[in-house]
Amino acid sequence: MKKINRLFAALLLCAVPAVMISCSDEDEYTQARITEFSFLKSANSDVLTSTLTGSINDETKTITVTVPSDLYESSANRKTLTPKISVSGGAQCITNTKDFSSNPTLLTVSSKDENVTYSVILRKKGSQITKKSGALLFTEYYNASTFSYKSSNNQFLEISNMSDYELDLSDVYLNRHVWLDGVRRSDLDQSVSLEGITLNAGQALVIYSQRCSWLTSSTASGLFISDAALNGIISFSGQDGFTLTCNGNVIDALGPENGEGNGLSWGVAKQMQRKSTVAVYTSYKDSEWLTTSSTESKNDVLNTAGYKELRTNTTTYKTAGSTTLTYFNFEDSDDFFKTTIGTGSITVNFYSNDSSLVQTPVISSDGGNIRLLTSGKSTEKKVTSGETAIDLSASLNDDTGKLTLRVYDSGATTYADYKIKTIITPYNMNSIVAGNYIETDSISDNDVVLIVQKANKVIMGSTNNSGVLSCVSLVDEPIPYESGMAAVCVTIDNEGYYTFTFNNKFLTSKSTGSGLTFESSPSDYSLWSLEKQSNGTYVINNKAAVNGSRVQALEYYPEKFTTYGTGTGDAFEFTFYKK
Repeated sequence: MKKINRLFAALLLCAVPAVMISCSDEDEYTQARITEFSFLKSANSDVLTSTLTGSINDETKTITVTVPSDLYESSANRKTLTPKISVSGGAQCITNTKDFSSNPTLLTVSSKDENVTYSVILRKKGSQITKKSGALLFTEYYNASTFSYKSSNNQFLEISNMSDYELDLSDVYLNRHVWLDGVRRSDLDQSVSLEGITLNAGQALVIYSQRCSWLTSSTASGLFISDAALNGIISFSGQDGFTLTCNGNVIDALGPENGEGNGLSWGVAKQMQRKSTVAVYTSYKDSEWLTTSSTESKNDVLNTAGYKELRTNTTTYKTAGSTTLTYFNFEDSDDFFKTTIGTGSITVNFYSNDSSLVQTPVISSDGGNIRLLTSGKSTEKKVTSGETAIDLSASLNDDTGKLTLRVYDSGATTYADYKIKTIITPYNMNSIVAGNYIETDSISDNDVVLIVQKANKVIMGSTNNSGVLSCVSLVDEPIPYESGMAAVCVTIDNEGYYTFTFNNKFLTSKSTGSGLTFESSPSDYSLWSLEKQSNGTYVINNKAAVNGSRVQALEYYPEKFTTYGTGTGDAFEFTFYKK
């Protein structure tokens, strides 16, 4: 009899005409759960233009529904909403579910073994995404090198939903704050809306360069979007900063000066992952990111977190070892240098006697504090990434660790030491360039080469003739070095760009139009990439210089070497002769 009464009561409650509820035989299950919740357009046509589906969290017993702002603001309209509710077998709804003027609204579901109350939370589009909530954060930055398989166009940003509810990004904007050659260019800033994008709880969004050479596709755990539909915003100079804003308020920032950038190359050839300990954005801090230099070979790329995430995209944080130093670089230095992290060592190589030995390193580890130990001093000095200046004088040609970085784990119980050694190896042009040169099909870091245009039998010269460079007649190899030839030293940076120096000056293109000189200071216009042709020659493209819509490239024009917008033909095809 009791069983019949319970079944009769369940049928009456599930038959409430204002609410569409589906119930199953109570004998199948004893749990009380809401399995589906929505406001159907067909049942709410007076206030809705589309069906709204709720996101159910059974752990917190919440149902989150994102609603249009006009409905959210009108309690009168919310009082007439009719939901469609599905419950688990054997369960029944025992709450009046038509009035949603209160926010949240409580719904109770009952089975023969339990009663469960859910909170239905209505959220206005975008309004739940605030800086304080930490719901939406930048979680990865990848700016690749231009090494063969890769290119400077292999770049992406990852943005993740860190909350336990669905996020509608309709009111969110991704903003790029542009710097060009150290100069703030607000006229080139970009701001793109993420309207139409919804992220499930814990889901990540990857926005990648439309020129990216990696194949990408969305998965259940991740969403991939080319910036082709976002005004090409993924174009990292390494100087720009980024912010996320919602309803005009900054909710996260990436880069110095809280995403405004500072004109320094803080973001060149590096991969950054937000540490899992970060719960909310307060200000941009290097210490919140695990930073590594972007990898240098195809095999390495296949195993980087960035490449894997771009294909499978999870928000899983990749650890590097709690006392491992992952990054050490002088991002705000004008000096010509190279830093190398070894096993328990850091080597700093300056290429000029005029280099400053006082530098401010950007450093990264997966642990806790990093401190500087100085020989003869009993106290350790805390080193803050990008802020603490270090005088490297004591480490000059030193192998004993007079200057040592100590990397602690997060609990400050264990540590690893890295001895700093600084060396200075200035170029001596007379000893470097003297000798014979023969043709080569490839060049490497530290090679000394002549740049030859074989079709016209000329070698690039070192004399500046009114903004272009001279030429010297080509002779049969081996070519003996003669005064007037530009025998350039090759340097390949971590991003894969080539620098060609002669007498400590940098081969530099004019920013637009025609022009080629050797300049005392490096810039983006003194960075080059090589494009090998089917006939074995190379087109030598400049990183930053443009002519209209075309990249500037090295060109031989009768009796001179210059640059011009990339074209076809032997005028743009060059061969290297190596010492």
